[in-house]
Amino acid sequence: MDELTGMRVFRQVVESGSFVGAADRLGVSTPMVSKRVMALEKRLRVRLLNRNSHKMSLTEPGQLYFERCKSILEDLQQAELELESLRSAPSGILRIAFCDRCVPGLGLAKDLAESGPIGVSSEWCGQPWAAPTSDSRSPTGKLRPRAVRPPSPPPA
Repeated sequence: MDELTGMRVFRQVVESGSFVGAADRLGVSTPMVSKRVMALEKRLRVRLLNRNSHKMSLTEPGQLYFERCKSILEDLQQAELELESLRSAPSGILRIAFCDRCVPGLGLAKDLAESGPIGVSSEWCGQPWAAPTSDSRSPTGKLRPRAVRPPSPPPA
């Protein structure tokens, strides 16, 4: 038997207060829940629940096991949430070059650097930005930004 499944079923039985309630929440049959709990008790070689036709209660070992199961399953859920957030969050290094007309971009770089796992490497090129022209296209047809030098002043 899968230990985690047994732990989940047992926790649900305790939290629901009945095998029927646990079966409804888990989307399985009541006999399946009962079999899982009995298999768990057999594997652990200890009775976890006192049950009769009217009432169910935890034994002392059952209370101890329930607290540990709850903690383990919560830790597992937290670890899975953390991994999910790592998978969905952008990461890496974003390199940004700024020219003298892109001063507002400095605030953007600062905000990005403070917002999460994205490293921001910025560089000030000190040259004006040129508007893209037809010769700015790469062989794939995408625009390539380019920096141009300001015109030299006329000789005096």
